[in-house]
Amino acid sequence: MTKNEKGIVTPTVSIGMPVYNGAEYIRKAIDSLLSQTFNDFELIISDNASSDSTEYICQEYVKNDSRIRYFRQPENMGGEWNFRFVFEEAKGTYFMWAAADDMWAPDWIKRLLDNFSEGVCISFGKIVVIGVDDQILTQYHPMQLNSNKLVRLAQFFLWNSAWKANLFYGLYKRSILTENKTEFFSVWNNRWVGADDNRPIFLALQFGRLENDSTACYFKRDHPDSAAYQVSSSSFYMKLLHTAFPYKTILLHCWFLCIPSKWDVKIMLLATLPIDIIRVMATTYKNAFSHLLRKNRLLRRKSRY
Repeated sequence: MTKNEKGIVTPTVSIGMPVYNGAEYIRKAIDSLLSQTFNDFELIISDNASSDSTEYICQEYVKNDSRIRYFRQPENMGGEWNFRFVFEEAKGTYFMWAAADDMWAPDWIKRLLDNFSEGVCISFGKIVVIGVDDQILTQYHPMQLNSNKLVRLAQFFLWNSAWKANLFYGLYKRSILTENKTEFFSVWNNRWVGADDNRPIFLALQFGRLENDSTACYFKRDHPDSAAYQVSSSSFYMKLLHTAFPYKTILLHCWFLCIPSKWDVKIMLLATLPIDIIRVMATTYKNAFSHLLRKNRLLRRKSRY
């Protein structure tokens, strides 16, 4: 437990679990969280007016563990609203969303916390896809996105994996999301389907790196009623482009500098770009070069004294 600026004792980690009719798997989800080796956390469950036995199950857990806070909404407010609600209720220094049909290895939170250092925004592990009976179907090792801002944005944008949206369920520094929550939550555009999960991650990577621990396991359940589904690359790119549009010049810089072609080929390709983008690129490189020159002059002056 830690104290905030008002002297109120708060947990280190807040876990937000939005749920609707999750009775079939929610016991396993809650049990795997309560079994974490790191136990300084709160679990916030928001029930979106479930019509099954979700409420009864959650109330049962609330009676036995003071770390759980349960909210039942009077009506179904929609998925995006529910995800935001559990975040707004969080008090911890770090925050993670938890799906009510997934599970986590006992050391998941501890290992993710160990990943945090200066400049890290998201911490994640390995994705283990499981079936209805907890059998392992496949595994994925997400890439490290810990380079500078320009490179990590391009890496994520070009990373062709239907499962990369699951980075959304990593551990965040809550202060980063809080300071940018208006923009962070607006990228869903009130839609909570498919590739839209990728867009908040792309936005979060503006503010910090992602560190990945391949020994920490996140068990993502694949079952017929799951809201998750395989998204084609073209569908993902079309949706992500809306979020990436303000950063199109960053992505173009990375492409232009890293594409393995001769300079004559690059110049030919550059000629196909709109003139306004070329001007912005030129201005960006000019400003960066001027900043480097000023920095070098300042260092030389300091070295004289």
